[in-house]
Amino acid sequence: MKYIIILWLMLGTLSSFSQTKKYAPPLVESKISSKFGRVSNISFSKRIANFPFSKSVNIKLVSFENWTNGGQIDTTKVVYNEKMPKVLMAVCVNPPKEVKVLNLSQINELTDIWFNYGAIGNSHATNFKACYDPKNAILFLDEKGEVFDFIEICFNCLRMVNFSKEVAVNEECDHKINMIKAFFKKTGITYGVTK
Repeated sequence: MKYIIILWLMLGTLSSFSQTKKYAPPLVESKISSKFGRVSNISFSKRIANFPFSKSVNIKLVSFENWTNGGQIDTTKVVYNEKMPKVLMAVCVNPPKEVKVLNLSQINELTDIWFNYGAIGNSHATNFKACYDPKNAILFLDEKGEVFDFIEICFNCLRMVNFSKEVAVNEECDHKINMIKAFFKKTGITYGVTK
């Protein structure tokens, strides 16, 4: 009997050591990096092999006066721009104010910003305002001269919205958008950029 009690105590002690209480993992704060710069050196030929650049015959930068009142579109008054996708996005229903067709050197510069620059580190802080009143866009045109894809931009609140899901703008950050803003200005687009 004495051995049974000792054996029972030993087993009970061992089992209490083997059963550890599981706690929730500690919360890890994400590191916010304010560092931004060149993160890769993807060649021009590889950059333009990506959609939508690979399908584009022309790429245009545009500005437009957004009469949609901060995204509120009166659907009874919608008149779509010619050769634009028929979707309720500001660039599709507002006539262009300024248009700049990019040359090869400018496409090289734009794709370099797009593919080779980003946040350095685990994550990046982005400061968005809530206005989203876009006045600029990057248009991708096919061989028929029709826009098959675009990226709508509000430089005021530093946001970009893509038409297709194939264009990755989900890693946008304020530094990259400011580089794109400077690029628009350099090409001569002023409305929505400096005005």
